[in-house]
Amino acid sequence: MLERLREFICDFASVEPASITEDVNIREGIPMDSMSFLNLIIAIEDEFNIVLTQDEIRNVVTVGDFIRLIESK
Repeated sequence: MLERLREFICDFASVEPASITEDVNIREGIPMDSMSFLNLIIAIEDEFNIVLTQDEIRNVVTVGDFIRLIESK
């Protein structure tokens, strides 16, 4: 799951895949503007055929939190 999420994040942010770990803060540790973040959410929802609520997204702090949220769907 981490590898797939890395691919998505790299599509929307200018970062090296190796720099994306489960402990990285998704908002502060990855240079991405709000539009890119929104596009990332949409791409993840489409890829995994899930719907993420605003509350769920708001509670995501790290890449690991994101993984757990996706897996819980």
